[in-house]
Amino acid sequence: MQVVALPDKQHSLEMTTVGCLFLSTWIRCFTDAFSRGMSWKGDFTLDDFKIVDGHVRRIKKPKRSCCREEMQDDVSKFVEEIERIFRNDDSRLISKNPPYFRDFIYRLRNMEIISAALSTRHKLLHESHKCFMTSSSRVSFIIKLYCKYEGANESDEPKWATAIQDARSSSEWRSTVSRVIIFKDLIARADKAESPYGSTRFEAFRLVRNAAMHAAEYRFDVSTGYIYYCAIDRLVFLLLFSC
Repeated sequence: MQVVALPDKQHSLEMTTVGCLFLSTWIRCFTDAFSRGMSWKGDFTLDDFKIVDGHVRRIKKPKRSCCREEMQDDVSKFVEEIERIFRNDDSRLISKNPPYFRDFIYRLRNMEIISAALSTRHKLLHESHKCFMTSSSRVSFIIKLYCKYEGANESDEPKWATAIQDARSSSEWRSTVSRVIIFKDLIARADKAESPYGSTRFEAFRLVRNAAMHAAEYRFDVSTGYIYYCAIDRLVFLLLFSC
């Protein structure tokens, strides 16, 4: 992890590519076992795993699990380890953990077990969580997501509407992000074009896409490009996934 400065003078933790790879491949050791109805029943240590070319691989094999509680024993021990590893007590930070980390842990503790095995839906959710992405990757993800939304056929539109309405965002999101200098031009331009951003979740989704695609036309500086991407990522955090 590394500490990065945001345009509003605050500081945040940023996952490095190495950190993302480490955490994403380690959780897959567990999701793969859980999906097959197996676990370690909480009986493992760091020595039971190895790192090969940046990927975490298991050494100790899991055993057949008979209930959710045995998988939760693994989750509790895993969470204990990653909370220790992915933590920084720097007093400047807005959070002691990287973006989306607490949401990742929350979802782990509430995983969906069907017939003594991790559901396919939750396996995908845990293995593709946004906390495994760098800031620039999350920006690209939002752009691709919005493109898929705009290209959706009529049969898929209700699914997108449900997903957007289920996204967690504060009713005060517009007021919050308008105080971040890098987004003021975008909001002012929309007002001038008589296409202002409303207060709905869809409007938050639209601003995320527009910020990622067009904010650079006004505020991008080669010397501060990394800060720009972190700012966009923080906007996503504020609008859709704050936890």
